[in-house]
Amino acid sequence: MVMILIHHCIAHGLGLTAFEPEFHSTLLIPDSWLPAAMISNSFCICAVNCFVLISGYFGIRTSGKKIWYLVFALLFYTVLFAILPAIFRHEYRSALRFSLFLSHSTYWFVIDYIFLMAFTPMINLAFEKLSHKVNNRFVIALLIISCYFGFMFSHVANQNGYTLLQFILMYCIGRIIRRDNFSLSKIQSISGYVVCSLLAGLFTIAVWRFAPSYTWRTTYYNNPLIIAAAVFLMLFFKDLVIDSPKINSVAKSAFGIYLFGSAPLLMRIQKEYLGEVAHLKLGGVLIISVLAISLVVAVFALLFDCIRIYLYNVTEKLINKNQ
Repeated sequence: MVMILIHHCIAHGLGLTAFEPEFHSTLLIPDSWLPAAMISNSFCICAVNCFVLISGYFGIRTSGKKIWYLVFALLFYTVLFAILPAIFRHEYRSALRFSLFLSHSTYWFVIDYIFLMAFTPMINLAFEKLSHKVNNRFVIALLIISCYFGFMFSHVANQNGYTLLQFILMYCIGRIIRRDNFSLSKIQSISGYVVCSLLAGLFTIAVWRFAPSYTWRTTYYNNPLIIAAAVFLMLFFKDLVIDSPKINSVAKSAFGIYLFGSAPLLMRIQKEYLGEVAHLKLGGVLIISVLAISLVVAVFALLFDCIRIYLYNVTEKLINKNQ
C-alpha cells in the first residue's frame, strides 16, 4: 500500500498522468527529471497486481459479511473525503454523483475487488475440481487476452489493466502459485523483480522519447513486465515467516490506507504541495518529499482507519443484535 501511495505521488502528484489526455493533468517536473521519475514509478506500480496476487494465493472466501466490510469502508471514506467536501464547495451535482458510491466511485480498485469477490467461489471451485491442464490453459488464455490483445492492441476486454478481467487473471496466477507451491530463491525472486521493474521503466523512457503520446500506456497494469514484477515480488516474501500480532493488526487497515491516500481531497493536497516543491528545482528534496508524504499519509491512514473499524464494529453489533 505504501508503494501504491508512492506511485500516486509520482503519477498524479508530479503529473506523469499528463501523458494520458483523459486525466487533464499538468506535468509539474522538467523533462530532465522524467527518466528518474519513470524508473522510480516502475518499481512501485506492480503493487496493485501484487495485492490481488496475494488474495489469490490465500484465496477469497466470499461472504455477505466480507462484502459489507468493503462496502462500509467505501461508504465511510466516500462520505468524508468526497461527498462532504463537494457539499462545502457547493458542488451539489458532484456530491449527488459521489453518493452513488458503488456505480460512480473514484475508488475503481475497491469496486473491481468487490466484483472479483462475486467470481471467486466459481474460480476456487474450478481450481479444486478441474485438472491442472484445464486451469493452466484458462490462465494462458487470460494472459493472451490481457497482454497481447489488451496491452498491445487496446482490446476492450482488458484495455489497460484497470478491469475485472485483470483482477481475475492475477487472482488465478496466485491460485496456481499456491496450488503448485511454486518458489524461487530469494536472490532469484528479488533479481527478477528488479530486472522486470527496470525494464518496465526503460520501456517507458524509450516510448516517451520516440512516441510520447503512448507513454502512459506503458504503465498499464496488463503490461507483461509489470505483471512479472508483481509475481517476483510476491515470491520474494512468500516463504518469509513473520509472526507478529502488530503486523496483523496493521494489515486490517490495508484498504484503509488505499482509501485514505487515494481520496480526491488528499490527492489534491499532495499535488499542490509537490507542485510547490517541484518549483524549487531540487531533485533530492523532491524525492525526499515523495517518500515523506507517502509515509506520513500511511501513518495518518492507520490512525484514521481506527475510527472506521470502530464504527464498523458498532454496526456489526447492531446487525447481530437485530437478527
